[in-house]
Amino acid sequence: NNELDPWRQYFVNHLAGTTRERTIGDGAIVLFGTPQDYRKYRHEYDAYIGVSCDTFETFPQWMRKGQHNYCVLHGPVPKLPKDLEQRVCWVNPMYPRYFIPSDLPHFPPAQFHPDEPIRLCIKGTTYFCDKSLQLLVDAVLSISNPGTIAIQIMGGRSTKIRPVFTEISHLVTRIVEPDFFKFEEIMSQCHVLLPLIHPWDEGEKYFPSSDLKKLSGFISQAIGLKLPLLVHEGIYDIYRGHFTGKVWSYSSKHRSDSSDFQRAFGEMIDEISGVAVDRWI
Repeated sequence: NNELDPWRQYFVNHLAGTTRERTIGDGAIVLFGTPQDYRKYRHEYDAYIGVSCDTFETFPQWMRKGQHNYCVLHGPVPKLPKDLEQRVCWVNPMYPRYFIPSDLPHFPPAQFHPDEPIRLCIKGTTYFCDKSLQLLVDAVLSISNPGTIAIQIMGGRSTKIRPVFTEISHLVTRIVEPDFFKFEEIMSQCHVLLPLIHPWDEGEKYFPSSDLKKLSGFISQAIGLKLPLLVHEGIYDIYRGHFTGKVWSYSSKHRSDSSDFQRAFGEMIDEISGVAVDRWI
């Protein structure tokens, strides 16, 4: 998928010419200009901030090209010399200096109405983790009225319904929306996000036990959109000081350890059924 063009369009239509207060609370104001081709940019600048420079094989050398070169890192990098350490930061709390990229478009919070299904949204990439998906399927089938639930798969390339969803396929819809702003607007209407990230599945890279220690975009979106979450206790522990909506957590130590997920899932459904989502925020 080409993510750059829709995001550039969002920048032009919604960010250019606007200001934001810096999130660290120091009173500084950020002014968004207009997109520029850095290869043709000839004005003076105070910082050149790379957002993919940790993919460069010569990352430290790139940092040394100029004192105005800074880098936002997504995972581990070779140990940095002291003089470069203060010019990098990461995007999650598993690293020493970080921020969470959660400044997203703002939309009215989702409302829950008793005559509509509860919209549960899962990651498009989780769609290929059958063991984690099976937790969800079993939990849906365990409640008294599964028909009160609608499962939305957010993003991803495949439009097919995986076999793991056979018993509840009538509840599952894929959301494929290439426009960044429209996609976030659709996601803002989810009643709950279920990342289904587990240390025993492909989600291991999102936990401190992994060498990668990556941020899941689903987590930063939940924080930015102020959405409720159902998450593994390990994810809750990492981001507990940053969540902006209601959070239910559960333990699951291996693929067949599903009882606590079903408990948390049932509590979540019961609570959503009786409380409007915007009252949690």
